[in-house]
Amino acid sequence: MKTLRRFFPLTLNALILLLASAYCLSLIAKTDLLATIFAVSLIGLIFIVTIIVGVNFVILRRKLALEIIRHSSAAIQYLDRPVFINLEIKNLQIFPLCQVKIKLIFKHSRFSPPALILKTKQQELTAAYQVDFPHHGEWKLEQIEYSVSDFLGLAVIIGIKNTENFPIIKVEPPRLFTPELPLVFSSLTAGDVINIPQKKMGDYYDLKKYHPSDGISKIVWKIFARNQALIARHPEDTALPAGKSLVCLFADEKSPELARHCLNYLEQIGKKDLEFIFDCSGVNQPVLNDLTMAKELILANVWTAKATKWEANYPKFNQLLGKEHSCLEIAIFMEDNNPIRKPLLAHCKAKGVKVLLITSKQPVIATSKLNNFLFHHSKKDSRLRTQKISSQYV
Repeated sequence: MKTLRRFFPLTLNALILLLASAYCLSLIAKTDLLATIFAVSLIGLIFIVTIIVGVNFVILRRKLALEIIRHSSAAIQYLDRPVFINLEIKNLQIFPLCQVKIKLIFKHSRFSPPALILKTKQQELTAAYQVDFPHHGEWKLEQIEYSVSDFLGLAVIIGIKNTENFPIIKVEPPRLFTPELPLVFSSLTAGDVINIPQKKMGDYYDLKKYHPSDGISKIVWKIFARNQALIARHPEDTALPAGKSLVCLFADEKSPELARHCLNYLEQIGKKDLEFIFDCSGVNQPVLNDLTMAKELILANVWTAKATKWEANYPKFNQLLGKEHSCLEIAIFMEDNNPIRKPLLAHCKAKGVKVLLITSKQPVIATSKLNNFLFHHSKKDSRLRTQKISSQYV
């Protein structure tokens, strides 16, 4: 379509006017001089406008210089914050009756921020873009599309300028709070398979102020006899054995909240001095015990994580379970409506692997005209921070 515009710049409006002119010339012009003058004038107007647009496009193609500059390129970019980009325009020449439209084209996606329409006589200017990306990922600005058209909408010619030197914009999932989730132990270095409780179960060596729920047997009577203070013993913190946790994320660009909960869970595992093996749906390979590389993996895989069939995910997931360590259980982040959920759980059950299934759910909002106006038609979903995370062993 873009190539066609260079050889056939007429728009649908121009074609309709040409058909109307041809009708006037073929039928009415034989008996009406005014209709003949009107038809010929209309054809001449379309021809002149097309010539002006074409000449203006040729000049811009030779002289126009476009440069993209991003603010704070080294800072971490989150999905819930817009990206600010400056477009520096030089050698801009716009003929009378013409206008220039500039549009940013990103790789792997049809998303594009609102086009910039220029009608100014200035030859050098800077335009600011506020880009609200629809989802997380590595966004590569592939091309800058510029077009020359007239005010009447009769002709338009589209050109392309490449942006090879512009850095990739890495947009992380939105910042969300994730509650403490159960830890999974896919393998233990101690050798024996043991049960890891999720609460304090150590020896009663620590002391605290007595509470009636503690029971009389836990009171330290020697302290009571000396200071007349009721002190009870309570369990010390349980020492977790060294081991590895296997975590897998099945989510695409439609689940940025689930990706953030998964990263928060990996951070919780790291705080417990445990190693983890992390993988997600997509073509790239898993990472070991590196939160930064886990973020990079999620952002890189978002463009190839669209497979909704179990056959497409089976080879990679089966390879993940077939590592050298003995897999006991695995944490899987997945939406409830994911079509590969049932075959994936059946595969884990066949291998004797216990699954901690973690999902995020959106609150149900009653359907009404006000809710549709506030949420459905908004550019940024204001329910983004109201995701609820739930986990269960299946």
